[in-house]
Amino acid sequence: MSSVAADDWRRFDEEAVLWEATPRTTRALPGMGLSVALLVGVFWLAVTVSGWALVLVPAAAAPGLFHYLRVVTTAFVLTDREITVKTGILGRSVRSVEYSRVQNVGYSQGVTGSVFGYGTVEIEIAGGRDLQLYDVYDPTEPYEIVRECATGTATEIPGSLETWEAIREEVTALRERIESQ
Repeated sequence: MSSVAADDWRRFDEEAVLWEATPRTTRALPGMGLSVALLVGVFWLAVTVSGWALVLVPAAAAPGLFHYLRVVTTAFVLTDREITVKTGILGRSVRSVEYSRVQNVGYSQGVTGSVFGYGTVEIEIAGGRDLQLYDVYDPTEPYEIVRECATGTATEIPGSLETWEAIREEVTALRERIESQ
């Protein structure tokens, strides 16, 4: 699990980050492979035809760079209140969905995902487009977190002991004021 600076885009200070990750960097390999093939072609042209072919090096490197940047600028964060997906290379797109809007959650792993321990968590959202936490290591962990938070089966009570004691004191004070009138 990598650090994706969840603190930079949480909405509430008291939110607890339960899980955070980025897609596996190997997801960028197809684009990087294309760039390597294009670079070999460009260098072959430069050696056999004309040295001017070297001006194509940036264009040949672009697909690999784009795919790599797309992977490392994507982040998934599960807090005790919501699911957040952040994407974007030059621009930024942040989508947060509260657990109350989650209708269904599941995960899938292909053959290689089962062997190497990665997969995709699919989250169905009421009244909106679905979310995918794709190519994450151990998809069972975020799956369980979303399932527990969405169905209310989490065993942990939200908030700290101090917060609940302060609430109890306020409620007691309010009740005493009402009863004294």
